[in-house]
Amino acid sequence: MEYLQELSNDFGRLIDDKDESNVIIKVGEEINMKEFKAHTLILRSRSSYFRTALSSNWAKKENDIYIFKKPNISPDVFEIILRFIYSGKVSLENNHGSKAIELLIASDELEFFNLCKHVQKVLIEKESECNPQLIFEMI
Repeated sequence: MEYLQELSNDFGRLIDDKDESNVIIKVGEEINMKEFKAHTLILRSRSSYFRTALSSNWAKKENDIYIFKKPNISPDVFEIILRFIYSGKVSLENNHGSKAIELLIASDELEFFNLCKHVQKVLIEKESECNPQLIFEMI
């Protein structure tokens, strides 16, 4: 099992390797917009959503770089998802309430259903203690 952890860490470091990236994902809108550089190989292999989006007319290509826009996802939520894409890890320690719900919605849209299940579990465990009505709103 140590090898899987090492593999996860190695892939997680790829997120910082901008030299080989071939996708720019623009998330958010106007003053709350941020660009993320990524790798089509990683995105396509981890998500059926990106497999479709990066092989169709959804993303435009300029100088061999895919340009993809997701204005409906905030940069901080997308950064969590991107780290999950690369490493398989996610931390929700500082992301409760509306941020976790935003992560749940974005994960569902991008077809990361395992992440959705994880976020739902965390929301039910943590948030239901403070707001029991939340469970019924999620169903």
